[in-house]
Amino acid sequence: MADYLLNKKVKLNQPIDSFRTGLDAVLLAMIAPKIKSGKICDMGAGVGALGLCYLTRLANNNIDIDKINITGIEKSKVFTQYYSKNIDCNKFNNNFNIINNDIINSDLKKSSFDMVITNPPFEKDSAYKSDNDLKNIANIESTCDLKSWIKIAINITKQNGYIAIIHKMERLDEILHYLYPNIGAIRILPIITKFGFNPKRVIIVGVKNSKSSLKMHNPLILSDIAKKYTDFTNKILFGEAEIDLYKKD
Repeated sequence: MADYLLNKKVKLNQPIDSFRTGLDAVLLAMIAPKIKSGKICDMGAGVGALGLCYLTRLANNNIDIDKINITGIEKSKVFTQYYSKNIDCNKFNNNFNIINNDIINSDLKKSSFDMVITNPPFEKDSAYKSDNDLKNIANIESTCDLKSWIKIAINITKQNGYIAIIHKMERLDEILHYLYPNIGAIRILPIITKFGFNPKRVIIVGVKNSKSSLKMHNPLILSDIAKKYTDFTNKILFGEAEIDLYKKD
């Protein structure tokens, strides 16, 4: 079964009876820093939504995507099969490498990526487990907890390279603790799903070995008081708007 993202610019095949990727991947893809060349690692890539949307964004910005290579790491064989199919049907065959392995065992080369983008499992290993193994893989930490996940991300990122993460807002303190002291110039964007509520999600971006200070941005509010996506949210989801967290005020 196929879904479509970025106003049908990205076709996404996904298992019907598993976690359905979408909003979080698109948000991070449209907010992670744009790079014009280099190697990117998508940790916990699932069916490939994040990398595919990010590459589509670069192409829409007239960036030569032949200079971009994305390595996607995904431990689920099922998700990896869909990932490969999605790369093919979106005609990005020359831009991706897939590693079907657990992140903790992936043995990636130190300081080899210009940016790491990641949408890790949100829940700790102690969380309630579903009967659906694919949902558990997508949602719940297992062999690689958040601390190890971030440690690996830092290790494989080049000096002055970026790390971009989307996660639950309630784990922000934990993430910042794990990023310190190796990641600086941190930018934090809280995401409020519904107007009047507290943030549920957060995007954190940082630069390896930077000594620049942290900045907290005003929240991105996705829905208005009528619980409908705002015009700006729709533009992001359609690939018509993006957010530069390093833009000078």
